Amino acid sequence: MDMVLAIDLSSNNLSGSIPPQLGSCIALEHLNLSGNVLEGLLPATIGQLPYLKELDVSSNQLSGKIPQSLEASPTLKHLNFSFNKFSGNASNKGAFSSLTIDSFLGNEGLCGEIKGMPICRRKHARHSFILPVLLSLFATTILCIFAYSLALSSRFRRKSVIFNRGDLEDVDTETKDHLKHPRVSHRQLIEATGGFSPSSLIGSGQFGHVYKGVLQDSTRIAVKSHYPHKLKPIVDQTVLRFAPSSMPVHYSKIWSDVILELVELGLICTQNNPSTRPSMLDVANEMGSLKQYLSSPPNPADCPQASA
Repeated sequence: MDMVLAIDLSSNNLSGSIPPQLGSCIALEHLNLSGNVLEGLLPATIGQLPYLKELDVSSNQLSGKIPQSLEASPTLKHLNFSFNKFSGNASNKGAFSSLTIDSFLGNEGLCGEIKGMPICRRKHARHSFILPVLLSLFATTILCIFAYSLALSSRFRRKSVIFNRGDLEDVDTETKDHLKHPRVSHRQLIEATGGFSPSSLIGSGQFGHVYKGVLQDSTRIAVKSHYPHKLKPIVDQTVLRFAPSSMPVHYSKIWSDVILELVELGLICTQNNPSTRPSMLDVANEMGSLKQYLSSPPNPADCPQASA
């Protein structure tokens, strides 16, 4: 079989697949398998025959793609693939450059640049349609998330101002104008909260209790009291011995309040759990408020008077 020059098995009602062993017939020049019921793939080994000039596989049931080895063959001159079930791209280059549509008739799955053959659809055409759709969905999702965040922010924005007992006046002018913290004495805080009454309690945590209250000008406030009713006993005359001996009673009361706040702040800063400690910014703001409180001229009417 190695030296066979021509094989003609046309119109013999042959079935099954074409054996790839035909590729071992290295001297083969003419191969005609037309008019049978052969099926399956056309072996690529046939296109590798070095002397093959003519190939006719028309009128069978062959399927799949036409092997590229046939296109690359330097000796093939006549080819007939008509009336099969081939599919894919039929090239017009190499051995196929001289072929016409007649060599491919009856193969509805074929496409290519040969005249009379359907043009193959480009794969990226589908991608060019999908990409804008994906981008639109992505942009819509981002907009929905952004709008939802704005809605939550507007819904839960607090309308009342919460400040500490020591945070009586903001040092920063811009922040003062924005928050509009009033100057409130300790006595006014006691009156507004009913003496830090349990009925005024609106919340509690590791940093202390938060009380609600109403000032004399009908301003609603919330006051945070660190370690309520626990530190006052240690702020006595022994602690105040460093204050000037000639200090008026209302000045003594101011010193007592400031020392109480400093002790509370120190205890909070020494919590075992770092997550419960205030930030450096909170500490700086608290110290600034105490400094402002000490440097402001006190109003004796807001402080307890000395008993006769």
